[in-house]
Amino acid sequence: MESAIKYHDYAKSLLIYSELLTVDVSSPLKSKIHYKQAMNKKITLHQEMLDILDSIGNEWLTMQEMADWVNKRSRYCKRDGSQVESNQISARASKYPQFFERLNGKLRRK
Repeated sequence: MESAIKYHDYAKSLLIYSELLTVDVSSPLKSKIHYKQAMNKKITLHQEMLDILDSIGNEWLTMQEMADWVNKRSRYCKRDGSQVESNQISARASKYPQFFERLNGKLRRK
């Protein structure tokens, strides 16, 4: 039974991640809109990362996968309205080692 639950969680994660690949957020106008929406919510990047990991069952994610998740959800945005990049995810995970576990270029919640 436990393996069926793990498979279900894995399949759900793949489905959610596949939705990320179909979103076009390259337009500067979309970036500005996302920035304004994100500013109203005022969530920190590391809190958004923790929320994402919680929502997918704390699966290991690469830095790029996490950046894709953050950009898709649009709850956090940089001040200039540009997209979050994988190097920012890596830096934030390094800054908060009490929250994140890193291994071979991937991260998850501690």
